[in-house]
Amino acid sequence: MIVFIFALIVLIPAFTIAQSLTIVIVQRDASTTLVREMTRLLETSLMDSFFDDGFIVSNEPIVVTGTSNELFIEHLASAGTGGMGYIVPVIVKYEDSLDDPLFVNLQWEVLSNNYDIYAQGNVDQTKLYAALNRKDCEKGIRNFASNLQKEIGAAIRFQSQIQKKKTQELSFRR
Repeated sequence: MIVFIFALIVLIPAFTIAQSLTIVIVQRDASTTLVREMTRLLETSLMDSFFDDGFIVSNEPIVVTGTSNELFIEHLASAGTGGMGYIVPVIVKYEDSLDDPLFVNLQWEVLSNNYDIYAQGNVDQTKLYAALNRKDCEKGIRNFASNLQKEIGAAIRFQSQIQKKKTQELSFRR
């Protein structure tokens, strides 16, 4: 009985394979060349949520850009060479004024390391404003990031199952 419990606790988790991803945060903001604190908090909270859910997570430095995609493309290329299973670009759009510290739009994608788009989404404006317009904005961002991670994580797990089935079909045909 003790050996069985030991196997459950120690050996079985060692044989599970965690999903891995690289997060690329893009801050679309014509009013500044600096990373806003709200963007940093989103990135940290999103990475923490993925890690807490069992993912292996890395990130590229936050990209600050107005409308240009040049720097964004460089960071995507770098993320693709990192050996992670998925790349998750998250594009955060701000108003063109430093007076408004909250972002107004958020889009995300799940890409393969070959840059195939597996999933994508836009965050509903009402959810975005509900999270950001709280007394404790930091807690709101953390909750928002946790919910966003659940949505993106579900897309990654779904894609992982598809890839697993394709691999099984190919090995069955041989």
